[in-house]
Amino acid sequence: MTNWRVLALASLAVLLQLGGLVALTLPSSFEGAVLYTLDEQHAVSTLDGVGVLLLFLGCLVAWAAGMAWQRRVYAA
Repeated sequence: MTNWRVLALASLAVLLQLGGLVALTLPSSFEGAVLYTLDEQHAVSTLDGVGVLLLFLGCLVAWAAGMAWQRRVYAA
Protein backbone atom coordinates (compact mmCIF):
# COMPACT_ATOMS: atom_id res chain seq x y z
CA MET A 1 0.00 0.00 0.00
CA THR A 2 1.48 3.30 -1.12
CA ASN A 3 -0.35 6.51 -0.40
CA TRP A 4 1.33 9.61 -1.81
CA ARG A 5 -0.19 11.87 0.88
CA VAL A 6 1.31 9.84 3.70
CA LEU A 7 4.70 9.73 1.96
CA ALA A 8 4.63 13.47 1.28
CA LEU A 9 3.63 14.33 4.85
CA ALA A 10 6.24 11.99 6.32
CA SER A 11 8.95 13.42 4.06
CA LEU A 12 7.95 16.97 4.95
CA ALA A 13 8.02 16.07 8.64
CA VAL A 14 11.55 14.69 8.36
CA LEU A 15 12.75 17.76 6.46
CA LEU A 16 11.18 20.15 8.97
CA GLN A 17 12.70 18.31 11.90
CA LEU A 18 16.13 18.18 10.26
CA GLY A 19 15.91 21.89 9.51
CA GLY A 20 14.98 22.60 13.11
CA LEU A 21 17.86 20.54 14.44
CA VAL A 22 20.31 22.24 12.08
CA ALA A 23 19.02 25.65 13.16
CA LEU A 24 19.54 24.73 16.81
CA THR A 25 23.07 23.42 16.29
CA LEU A 26 24.51 26.39 14.39
CA PRO A 27 27.28 28.32 16.16
CA SER A 28 26.44 31.55 17.95
CA SER A 29 27.93 33.68 15.16
CA PHE A 30 25.03 32.62 12.89
CA GLU A 31 22.20 32.81 15.43
CA GLY A 32 21.15 36.41 14.92
CA ALA A 33 19.73 38.84 17.45
CA VAL A 34 19.46 37.86 21.10
CA LEU A 35 15.83 37.61 22.20
CA TYR A 36 16.36 36.69 25.84
CA THR A 37 19.51 36.58 27.96
CA LEU A 38 19.61 33.91 30.64
CA ASP A 39 23.07 34.70 32.03
CA GLU A 40 26.53 35.67 30.76
CA GLN A 41 27.00 32.43 28.84
CA HIS A 42 23.47 31.49 27.75
CA ALA A 43 20.94 33.32 25.62
CA VAL A 44 17.98 32.57 23.37
CA SER A 45 18.46 33.97 19.90
CA THR A 46 16.33 34.35 16.79
CA LEU A 47 17.56 31.16 15.15
CA ASP A 48 16.87 29.19 18.34
CA GLY A 49 13.24 30.27 18.10
CA VAL A 50 13.11 29.31 14.43
CA GLY A 51 14.61 25.90 15.23
CA VAL A 52 12.06 25.21 17.95
CA LEU A 53 9.24 26.32 15.63
CA LEU A 54 10.47 24.02 12.85
CA LEU A 55 10.71 21.08 15.25
CA PHE A 56 7.19 21.75 16.51
CA LEU A 57 5.83 21.97 12.96
CA GLY A 58 7.68 18.79 12.03
CA CYS A 59 6.05 16.98 14.94
CA LEU A 60 2.61 18.22 13.89
CA VAL A 61 3.15 17.11 10.30
CA ALA A 62 4.40 13.70 11.48
CA TRP A 63 1.28 13.35 13.61
CA ALA A 64 -0.86 14.27 10.59
CA ALA A 65 0.96 11.65 8.49
CA GLY A 66 0.27 9.04 11.16
CA MET A 67 -3.40 9.98 11.26
CA ALA A 68 -3.66 9.81 7.46
CA TRP A 69 -1.95 6.40 7.48
CA GLN A 70 -4.32 5.07 10.16
CA ARG A 71 -7.34 6.37 8.28
CA ARG A 72 -6.11 4.59 5.15
CA VAL A 73 -5.29 1.31 6.91
CA TYR A 74 -8.37 1.03 9.08
CA ALA A 75 -10.86 2.32 6.50
CA ALA A 76 -11.47 -1.13 5.08
